[in-house]
Amino acid sequence: MTTIAILGPEHSQSWQAAAQFAPAAAIRAYPHVRDLLAAFDAHLADYAILPVYNTREGEKKQSFRLFDQIRTGFWIDNILLQGNLSLGVFEEGTTIGDLQLLIGQREVFIQCEEFIEERVPGITEMSVQDVARAVAGIRQGGDTVGRAVIDSPGALAALGLRVIERELAPHNRTRYAVLGHTLAETTGYDATTLITDPLDDRVGLLVDILGEFSRRGVSIIDMRAENDIKTQKLRIYLEAEGHIRNPVLAKAIEQIESRVIQQKGVIRVLGSFPRVDMRTKHIRSFGFIGTGDMSRWFARRLESEGYEVQLTGRSTALRPEEMIPRVDVVVVCVPISVTSETVRRYGPLLAPVKARILLSGESEQTIASALAATNEAVEVMLVHNLWG
Repeated sequence: MTTIAILGPEHSQSWQAAAQFAPAAAIRAYPHVRDLLAAFDAHLADYAILPVYNTREGEKKQSFRLFDQIRTGFWIDNILLQGNLSLGVFEEGTTIGDLQLLIGQREVFIQCEEFIEERVPGITEMSVQDVARAVAGIRQGGDTVGRAVIDSPGALAALGLRVIERELAPHNRTRYAVLGHTLAETTGYDATTLITDPLDDRVGLLVDILGEFSRRGVSIIDMRAENDIKTQKLRIYLEAEGHIRNPVLAKAIEQIESRVIQQKGVIRVLGSFPRVDMRTKHIRSFGFIGTGDMSRWFARRLESEGYEVQLTGRSTALRPEEMIPRVDVVVVCVPISVTSETVRRYGPLLAPVKARILLSGESEQTIASALAATNEAVEVMLVHNLWG
């Protein structure tokens, strides 16, 4: 059976992330990162799952120290978990106004900072590593009046606490890194992460590092830097598009280490995995009317960013009438001579809250046709075909 090592007790957010990654797996909880990684290194677990970013906390400040502790395996995947933190109390009839003490893990107080400041300002906070043990101690001591716990609804229910407030921290999402013992296979939509050891000072070093990626057309997804505690020299964490097996990306990293940084062994690749986007995407799909070179160029770029793309034209089995209801944005990219006609023909099929992009070299008549034929709740945009 597949085994996953996590931080925290049963029903915790890390537990939920593990269950989402592999629902049938056996989950083993560890109290500290050191113990978790020791079990993973000893192959007592097939995977390890660790939180690395939260939309309310930002990046985990201990991330460089965390990555330094990971000496075996690879970062192979990510889990995005929507946090639903709630407030649970011991005594029936307790209200928020009765509370004197909040109990929870350190990170939940950061995530719920707005709620605490607005609803229970000045309340005493007790940060604990093991919420279940803290709750058991409070019950044993008999001092349950005015006490409350912040955790997920499932964890609160398992502890026998009554939920009196839900969704304490809206828009609260956490990214978990999945560690495995073998490098992930390529998917065509990947990212690679790396960190550096402390770097020798040099004017323009960071610009030169980024230049190696830029000149090869490799986009940087994320980058962080901090000074090493001991040496106070710069360290860099970087996430770039592409799999480490991609020759272009591999060459860029090789050149950076050998020619730019000029410190052998200073770069450590943490792993490659399917790309993940922490941003909320309201647009997920694009549909093109027109299958020419320009349509296909845009389609490839959009697919590389993770969007679903469909193309229709005179030679495709899929007709525009069928495609339009399936996509969020319709892009008209046909010869100028038939642009207005195409816009008038298919404009009425676009539902409200969708969008239409017109790729055209002629603007006035095209826009007029689009506005006349399209529902006013559809957003219309003209992009000249001599873009960029």
